[in-house]
Amino acid sequence: LVKKIVLGAKIEFRSSYDPLEAHTRISKMYSWDRVASRTVKVYEKVLEKKSLTFLQRLARYKTVGSFSGYVVCLIAVSLHLLLNMIEWMQPRNQIDVVPDLERFDAGELLQLMNANRRETPIGNTAQEMRQQGSHKSAE
Repeated sequence: LVKKIVLGAKIEFRSSYDPLEAHTRISKMYSWDRVASRTVKVYEKVLEKKSLTFLQRLARYKTVGSFSGYVVCLIAVSLHLLLNMIEWMQPRNQIDVVPDLERFDAGELLQLMNANRRETPIGNTAQEMRQQGSHKSAE
């Protein structure tokens, strides 16, 4: 199988390979809109799933393999104990939580940015600010 793949690669490179034509062909295969919509669907499916308990996750970790499953379980238990120790030292109710941002419209954001640009005085360019700084340091 490996010999056939190497032979095919040699034949492909010997022939007149046009990278631009290959790029054009591949660019027709993918659409970023479709990729983005598929990604959103995957995230939505993940968010719909119910969270597993720690014991349920350990049971799934054991199915990884006869030896490696137990290694993964040992790592998971170690991390669980570490996180519990950290939470004991710094309880969750004493941590300030940043509230979730509300969804915003990108068009509204652009309007705000453009309005802000119009209101900002253009007087001081970076070069003028450097010159002012050098005059102050000379004094």
